[in-house]
Amino acid sequence: MVYNEEIVEIKGKIQMKKYKNVIMISILLALHISLNVKAECIHEWTEWKTLIEPTCSEEGYQTRECLKCYESDSRYIPETGIHTWTEWKADDVLCADGKYTRECKECYKTETKFRKGNGNHRYSKWYVITEANCTNNGKKERECLDCFYYEYEIIPSNSSLHEWSSWSSIVYATALKTGKSERECYVCHTVEVKKTKKLKAKITLSLKKKILKVGKSFTLGLKRYTYGDKISKFLSSNKKVATVNKKGRVTAKKKGKAKITVRMKSGCKATCNVTVK
Repeated sequence: MVYNEEIVEIKGKIQMKKYKNVIMISILLALHISLNVKAECIHEWTEWKTLIEPTCSEEGYQTRECLKCYESDSRYIPETGIHTWTEWKADDVLCADGKYTRECKECYKTETKFRKGNGNHRYSKWYVITEANCTNNGKKERECLDCFYYEYEIIPSNSSLHEWSSWSSIVYATALKTGKSERECYVCHTVEVKKTKKLKAKITLSLKKKILKVGKSFTLGLKRYTYGDKISKFLSSNKKVATVNKKGRVTAKKKGKAKITVRMKSGCKATCNVTVK
């Protein structure tokens, strides 16, 4: 085989030139990669610094800084969901059932729970709603001055609590006899009867004094007297001066003075002074 030395030499130079180009490109690429690596900072971060503390309902906020390039980084801290509660506080009225309330100091959310009343009511005086009577029960109530709770009580019926009508006479009393009156309960219609006292006896004569001549006469009568009363007798204090019969006829006998007394069956009496001239 015949080699042409010129051709071989030329090809060798070309090949060597190709190798040189490849090496140059590789060096440039390596240099570029090296420069890029040096440009990318390997951060040395400070500790996270909290600027805003998270609360039960709001996120917090933190930042940090690279000690080499001073690049800053930040992040949000999730809300905690943990409330900072006040103490449980009861409502003002303790005697009745109510509630306890507490409030979050951060977000002002409130929370309540049931509270059993202590039953120590501060009552008003009793007020009668319905009066009891002889047959029916009554009812009374009083009110708590704090919680307005009402308490009721039954007033038992009482046979002595009749609702009476006015007394009315069924037998009228007189000066000599007692009478009778009755009344009736409007509710149970019980009737009660009682005696009424005799009437107080009083009489007024037709004359208080009389002047007569001997032999003359007049009839002494009653001007007023108590109902039912009757004349028992007529009496003369001096029959020699004046006499009186059972009908009250007075007769003058001789000069002088006498008292004519009218006595009633009730015991009441009155006197007429008689002068005979």
